[in-house]
Amino acid sequence: MRSNHARAGTALLMCWGLTACASDSPSKQLSSPDKGGDAAVVGPRDSGQVLHGDSGQASDDAGAIARSDGGIGDAGEVEVEADASTGPAAPVQLNRVGVVLDDDSTIWCQAKASGSKHGELDVYFRRAPSDAQAAIEEPYRFTQGRTRGRMKCTAQADGSGEHTTITTEPSLDAGDDRGHAQCPDDMPFGRDSECSIEPHDEAAPEASPSLRYVYMPGPTDEHDVPFSAAGRCIGSISESQPLGQVTGFVPEYLNENGGFIASLPLENKALMETAQVGGTDEGAIFYAQGKLWFVFGDTSALDANDPLTVALQGPGLWRSNVLAYSQDFDARDGFQFDGFETVGTSEMAAERVLSPHDTMPGERAETTAIPLAGFGFTSEAGERYRFLWFVSVNTWDPNLVGPAFNANYSSLAYVEGDDPMWTRLPSPPSPPHADFGPGTVWFDRYERQLYFFGVTPDRGALKLARVESTFDKIVDPEAYEYWNGESWVLGDASVAAALIEETPTYAPRSELSIAWNPAAQVWMMMVVNWYSAATPPNQVELWQAPAVIGPWQKVDADAQLPNGQHVLQYGPMISEHLLADDGLEVPYLLSQLFPVYNVHHHSYRITVADGSACPSAH
Repeated sequence: MRSNHARAGTALLMCWGLTACASDSPSKQLSSPDKGGDAAVVGPRDSGQVLHGDSGQASDDAGAIARSDGGIGDAGEVEVEADASTGPAAPVQLNRVGVVLDDDSTIWCQAKASGSKHGELDVYFRRAPSDAQAAIEEPYRFTQGRTRGRMKCTAQADGSGEHTTITTEPSLDAGDDRGHAQCPDDMPFGRDSECSIEPHDEAAPEASPSLRYVYMPGPTDEHDVPFSAAGRCIGSISESQPLGQVTGFVPEYLNENGGFIASLPLENKALMETAQVGGTDEGAIFYAQGKLWFVFGDTSALDANDPLTVALQGPGLWRSNVLAYSQDFDARDGFQFDGFETVGTSEMAAERVLSPHDTMPGERAETTAIPLAGFGFTSEAGERYRFLWFVSVNTWDPNLVGPAFNANYSSLAYVEGDDPMWTRLPSPPSPPHADFGPGTVWFDRYERQLYFFGVTPDRGALKLARVESTFDKIVDPEAYEYWNGESWVLGDASVAAALIEETPTYAPRSELSIAWNPAAQVWMMMVVNWYSAATPPNQVELWQAPAVIGPWQKVDADAQLPNGQHVLQYGPMISEHLLADDGLEVPYLLSQLFPVYNVHHHSYRITVADGSACPSAH
């Protein structure tokens, strides 16, 4: 059943001691939160109940929970360096949970331990506008939710001995949504603090506001890069399954053996007919102004199966790109769109990044302009911006054997509000380097930084840049910092180090995507190895890392993911806003080309692993 927003009260509970609590079972375990080592049992999905200990007492502790504590030991246990006189070192918030709003701001809950033994717990909200120039508001009164916190209290500074859990009362708007609790005198040392965000409207307590949760790790390193200290990762995945056809109005799908399948459901058939989207590819996903946006590549009004057929339709019917939108944040029943951006009274999906469609050869001719990533933010003055990171394509592969092309450059295009015309930034593009094209973008909504993962169009080593989320800096090529493997370098893309290397038989394709996975506590990236000389060719891959700067490690999942042995597949697109079951279920988009040309809905499940098998940020 379709829902217009994320499920209210969806729980993501981080485990005490970082034992894996996410599972396929209807309940999850949190180890030792109460005196004597009793367990807290989280009820079934969306039940909104947490049962504490053996008493069976239920609370309405629904919502998403973030945690703060010290470092992580080799066995996954929490370690806090202690001083005999002052107690444990100041905790660092390990996991963050927030709620992203229609104005692109994010409401984060904060759990702070204080006092000489860190035995006092304070929780409150922090509002971070998406524009890095705008002031942070904390504490913040959040009328659509409430927060509460809990913390483990121990008799000894090292966490040993008797322990109990203190819990704050649910916050109230009248009290600026703040909560406080203190450890008892006989167990004065605080650790493992965490906070939750629950849907709640004091003006209409019987209602349950829909909240769109976002997650990220709490710690940052000496380079101001967030990283995971959880000691967890993706251990394995289930076999990826095709579930539906997202674009087009004629059923078409090639299975792993190259067999033609016409039985997958058309998830947006009526809209595709109205918008005249018969064939297209890509589908990069981003959040902006309360909606999910899906940007597709070269688009045909007919049921085309290759770029040549698309191009022969001529301008108007051939569009270099189109932009769909949706307020459906639950993809388990399909990627269902509300519409496409159009111009005037036309119902046809409009080209957003306008291209001259020069099909005659020329040194700077542009055959098409393909956006492969996007992002949005709202300025301090209230201007609502959306950006698309696109590549200007000079020519396609003359053999038309796949989605290979020669690029002129990459750049950004943007639009403000509901203006029907998008503006292409002039050269030099942002980020300003021919070898740094899209790629994908990850938005750090806590520190308000945009991370650009760049690839030489249309394939090459993966590199990283970042810029503050302000309009002036986004459009300024000199404002971008590039990761050189050891530090950030301002304005010099030539120093960018490879996060994933290119070899004679391996290179990531331009069409890739990234998301923070709250269950595994890693960034996950889906990408395709472009080289057809590889075995199997055009393999869809899953990579993971504890920090955006790496180290990136390939998950042993090739056998469970599609490849190009019998069909050309590319552009695996995931979004952290669409991960289901607290991150254990991963829906994604995947394009096919020859003899079909459309985008399909796939999904797989992950299994979380702990310990030495996981990549470490430090």
